[in-house]
This record gives sequence, C-alpha cells and structure tokens, in this order.
Amino acid sequence: MLPKNGYRYDRLGSSLERALSVLGDSSKQNLILYMTTHCGISFEEGQCSVAEIENALKGVFGSGSTIITDRMHRELQSIPE
Repeated sequence: MLPKNGYRYDRLGSSLERALSVLGDSSKQNLILYMTTHCGISFEEGQCSVAEIENALKGVFGSGSTIITDRMHRELQSIPE
C-alpha cells in the first residue's frame, strides 16, 4: 500500500536510515528510537508520512534538518521500484 506521499513505508524507513548514517550508527539508532517514542513516528504500514518525519527532524535539528531531509529525498529517489 502506498501512503499519501507516494512512497512505500519500507522504503521510507530505509531511506531515513541511510540519510542518518552520516551521523554514525549509535546516533542514528538513538535518533530513530527518539523519533518513535517521542514524536510518534512508526514505519509500520500506514503510520507516518514524509512530512511527519521532516517535522520530527526539524524538532531535533532545527534548520539543520534540511541536510538530513535532502539526503532522505535523494535516497527515496534512488531506490528502484
């Protein structure tokens, strides 16, 4: 099932993980845990959108979140269907 933003949820999660890899594994895992427990982000089907992930990242990184979101969008575009 495709979400409103047109991306499959498994691709959304893997794209975010790849984008966050620039922070290192420990930071990436801690940030994903924070987003799931405090921001309500879930990568199960039908649970989140790109906009929700972008808002959660903006809450953590402020204007610096565009670095991660740009990487996430590039990753989403590079994943073959």
